[in-house]
Amino acid sequence: MQILSSTGNDVRCIPYICGMPVKENLDRLKSTLPEGVTLVAVTKTRTTEKLLELYHAGQRVFGENRVQELLEKKKQLPADIEWHLIGHLQTNKVKSVVGEVALIHSVDSIKLLDELEKQGEAKGKIITNEVDHQLLHKSQGRLLRKDSCHLIFL
Repeated sequence: MQILSSTGNDVRCIPYICGMPVKENLDRLKSTLPEGVTLVAVTKTRTTEKLLELYHAGQRVFGENRVQELLEKKKQLPADIEWHLIGHLQTNKVKSVVGEVALIHSVDSIKLLDELEKQGEAKGKIITNEVDHQLLHKSQGRLLRKDSCHLIFL
């Protein structure tokens, strides 16, 4: 198991130390992070039991790369978890994710951004767009970015 942390463009992979209790591993990892950095625990392929272990150790921010898996895990885990979508989001799945996640890390087209705004308005959700100021320009409907981290808050 690996735990990932991200500080803008800097993504570090910090190995999980086998045999060390989850809480000790989590505390060790958090102690290495600079102030203001949020640890997102990636849930891909992990069981609910494993995620509950991290939750009970104090982790409250989780990221999933598949919409369906995120929605299933969200139903099964405590309500105070902050969910992030870290994988590609297709426009046909926007409706199901708006209002379910705190952050989307993968907005990669104007079409997707437009659909997020449309569905956010329809559901009465305010979408804070932190992408616009980072765009260089658009080309064939895709966003060309200055860096690798774009966020949409829902």
